[in-house]
Amino acid sequence: MQFKVVISMVKIIYIILLIGVCILCYRQYTFADCRDFPAPDFKITDQQTYTGRYINKEFGFSVVIPKGSTGFNTPPPRPDNGIGILLSSNPNSFVSFIAQDGSVQLERFYAESITNLREEAEKVLSIKRVDTILDNMKAIRYIAKYTCVAKPGVFINEAILAYNSERRIFYASTLLTTGDKYKKDGMIFNKILKTWRLIPLAPHYSVPFEGVR
Repeated sequence: MQFKVVISMVKIIYIILLIGVCILCYRQYTFADCRDFPAPDFKITDQQTYTGRYINKEFGFSVVIPKGSTGFNTPPPRPDNGIGILLSSNPNSFVSFIAQDGSVQLERFYAESITNLREEAEKVLSIKRVDTILDNMKAIRYIAKYTCVAKPGVFINEAILAYNSERRIFYASTLLTTGDKYKKDGMIFNKILKTWRLIPLAPHYSVPFEGVR
């Protein structure tokens, strides 16, 4: 009996930690952020860089980086969760394509993104949400318009959040830009999304244990 109690407690602790890690991971990339990202001192020469088709076997997805653009992420030993592509500066606009292990429901991540948006923004102007599909996975797509304190203009956060229940992997594709850049940046974002594909996972990948829901 004591052994079963210990196992149950371990599972509970694991679930709590997993939820926390997943939310922190996506907070940086998928939620509206009125702070500068990448940081003003960002140098792509300090990053791991990619061109052409980016392949992530760890989380089983790929995407094509447009000609003339460079994908980046932090170099090893940091895990390869995905890439960002800087579209323009002053202010920054960028797209990101990332993934993370997790068993938190898709609606939970969407709700968290909206909560964070309202906390970060000076004023939320509008939020539009539609249910969609990303490479045969159920997904949520939303477009949020908002303003930021001490920053002129309107900012836009567009994201597609998808969850693969078989793999228990969460996939997020995000565009952060400004209102005046949205038409151009949105076209680039949609063009890249058309190249997004699920691919086989690396042989060593193991699905989180069944106790996590």
